[in-house]
Amino acid sequence: MRILVLATKPLALRSGDGLRFVNIARQLRPRHSFELLCFAKPGQAIDGESAQVFERVTALPFPSEPPRSLSARVLSSLSPEHFMPESPKLKRALEDILAASACDLILDIGGLMLRNLPPVESSPPVVVDSIDEPGITFERALKHAALGEKPRLWRSLWLYSRINRQISSRARANVYASKLDADYYARRFPDARVASIPNGVDADFFHPSSDAPDPNTIAFEGNMAFEPNVDAAHYLCAEILPRLWVERPALRASLIGREPVESVRALASNRVTVTGTVADVREHLWRASIFVCPMRLGAGIKNKILQAWAMGLPIVATSQAMGGLEARDGENVLIGDDADSLAEAVSRLLASPELQNKLASSGRRLVLEKYTWKIQAERFERLFFEVTQSR
Repeated sequence: MRILVLATKPLALRSGDGLRFVNIARQLRPRHSFELLCFAKPGQAIDGESAQVFERVTALPFPSEPPRSLSARVLSSLSPEHFMPESPKLKRALEDILAASACDLILDIGGLMLRNLPPVESSPPVVVDSIDEPGITFERALKHAALGEKPRLWRSLWLYSRINRQISSRARANVYASKLDADYYARRFPDARVASIPNGVDADFFHPSSDAPDPNTIAFEGNMAFEPNVDAAHYLCAEILPRLWVERPALRASLIGREPVESVRALASNRVTVTGTVADVREHLWRASIFVCPMRLGAGIKNKILQAWAMGLPIVATSQAMGGLEARDGENVLIGDDADSLAEAVSRLLASPELQNKLASSGRRLVLEKYTWKIQAERFERLFFEVTQSR
């Protein structure tokens, strides 16, 4: 099968959507071919590893907006097209690709390239991989937002609901990484086809360490410029750690992740380490005895959870962080949804090596059974065949 992939930016392993697609494509590459057509802003480029999964990569300049009056810019920001770039150059490139090759399927990563597609009658079937549902992200953010932030969040929620309407009218199937996100979309568009295909993890790369961890170190990991991770880092340091330090003053926390914003860098102290970008995240995670994921915002499946499970780390997390994963409280994770219950769960784990071992082994076993990239690639492949055969 020949699959044309559309994206608003080059797909790179350092981004969540790139990590997901490239690892899926690696599994499918022996049986299917992929071509990428995308936009690229200055400084954006596909990395060498990602480029290897494509027969050809065409990156065109991200379209710039023409000069507009203030009123026109305001009206544009209230339209879903504000988030959906459109380019005559990319449309022509897409037409040339479709005319030159027998393309069986178009895969739109993120669902924001629909405005560039040819008419339905002259287009291969379209599958959108939305990955996460922004509506859930904005609804969760509204619960914690200051009053002045709420109008922006309501506007974004409304705009993405209109984008979903466009996806439902054009795509043969819309895919999410989390069943919670897929169900959210299905409730609003009951006639649309939706699928839930989780992310995977390279369980050979993210493996348990033979060295004993530091019993006084806990860790949280993620892109520290990403708002949900920033919120979780502040929540951990301001609400959870002070509760733990009452009985465990020697406890240290490691905030691991690239591009920490200034407010995250300011959390560094003699008991909190902010690593910034690291060469190998595993080296830092292996030093921790517990992985803590106190996320309250965001949507979709958290790669950080899959990686921690694969590495044999016992996990304490919120139910929001475990959304869409087969989390079993007390079996492969300890769940808490407020600072008291999260601190109690961490303290309980620190006091029980037996419980740590139970959660660690159960989490690793679950990854091997249900969350490898090979398993998820096979699910995508079945969906692709079903969509093309029902054309």
